Amino acid sequence: MNRIIEKIKNTVEKYELIKKDDNVVVGFSGGPDSTCLLHSLWTLKDHFGIDKIAAVHINHMYRGEDAFSDEKFCEDFCKEKGILFFAYRFDVEKLAVEWKTSSEDAGRIVRYNSFREVADKIGGAKIAVAHNRQDQAETLLMRLARGTGTEGLCGIDYIREGQIIRPILTCDREEIENYCMAEELFPKIDHTNLEPIYTRNVVRLKLIPYINEVMGCNIVDSLAALSDIAKEDRDFIAGFTDEIMQSFVMEDERGCLQRDILKGLHTAVRKRVIVKAFGRVGLMNDIGSVHLAAAEELLLSDKTSLDLEFPHKYVMKCRYDKVYFEKVQTKDTQNYKLECRIIEDPEEIEGYLKLGIDKKNKDLQIFDYDKIIKTGEPILRYREAGDVITPKGFSGTKKLKDYFIDRKIDKDVRGTLPLLCAGKVVLWIQGHEVNEKYLPDEGCQRLLEAKINM
Repeated sequence: MNRIIEKIKNTVEKYELIKKDDNVVVGFSGGPDSTCLLHSLWTLKDHFGIDKIAAVHINHMYRGEDAFSDEKFCEDFCKEKGILFFAYRFDVEKLAVEWKTSSEDAGRIVRYNSFREVADKIGGAKIAVAHNRQDQAETLLMRLARGTGTEGLCGIDYIREGQIIRPILTCDREEIENYCMAEELFPKIDHTNLEPIYTRNVVRLKLIPYINEVMGCNIVDSLAALSDIAKEDRDFIAGFTDEIMQSFVMEDERGCLQRDILKGLHTAVRKRVIVKAFGRVGLMNDIGSVHLAAAEELLLSDKTSLDLEFPHKYVMKCRYDKVYFEKVQTKDTQNYKLECRIIEDPEEIEGYLKLGIDKKNKDLQIFDYDKIIKTGEPILRYREAGDVITPKGFSGTKKLKDYFIDRKIDKDVRGTLPLLCAGKVVLWIQGHEVNEKYLPDEGCQRLLEAKINM
């Protein structure tokens, strides 16, 4: 068996990239890498038990007739081999301007969107892309130059998101080109790849040869080995991280972890837990070392209530013994409606006093109306400075602010709680507390039945 075929076979089996009866979508530009990938998977189709193979070609519309020639080559190649073929055309330069991004990023977006579209069409497919060993080295060098942590040293993964696979990641460009020659595949050559017009091209054409010449080494081999070591370390630490994340709880749209658990972790694990926690609530990218260093300082401080901003309007909040991870929500003030009924019928009053109210109904509460009107008319509002309450089991009055602190009610929630008040006296905090002094007792002449509805 051809050496590269054996290498691809071993990679697929070692990392379980393809399982029996999988469908596979292959990104097929027509260049040596993707041609080698598509042909090798087609050759190994029966060995892996692949059901269907589909090739997806993206015409980026910026190389004139050469781009259409590449598209025709890909279509003919697939027709000859009986491979499903899908072609897409995008004016990538125009899209880059519209999206205010680079043409490289715009091209990447349309490629992967197209791959996923075809994967959905043929059903449950893996998406195979043709990154190789040189691509791995280039990626690591660019990350090192821009600054990266140990996670970044892992480089390109063999499988991502459970769907995107890279079967030729262990293959050198030289053996890929030799494979294409031996199999007489005659791939197309994109001459823009031979020009130092993009950062990656500069790294490939100038930086890597320069390092090899000056250092007398093969930097591609060294970086590939570094990536494998970093992956092993990452996977080991990931085991601890996953164990800690079992205690992660979602509360509505925000996640929560116990602060003492986080404080007790080694910093390497703690930072990964923070990243994974934000991932659970939607922040997948752009968390940098500066954010994690600030999070460390916040978590290990003695302060009970602190907020820390993360990218894209996400925030980490320490509230007493809990740490929350959430996106800042901009919401309109919720409108609550107060419905009051004065009950003067002695039998109904007696029934209320004997049976009490339905405890399952958190939106309804009864009071001694005569006690209330001595203080003021009942109104529904949000908290104000100087508010006081007498909690159940408490003999005197307590500042509402102190009550919230004692009960460890999140300060972001305090201003959103509807309060039934008489003057500065809080009669009822819906869902939390009723003022002990204003509850009915024997001899009550009039009841106030209050309902709070949204």
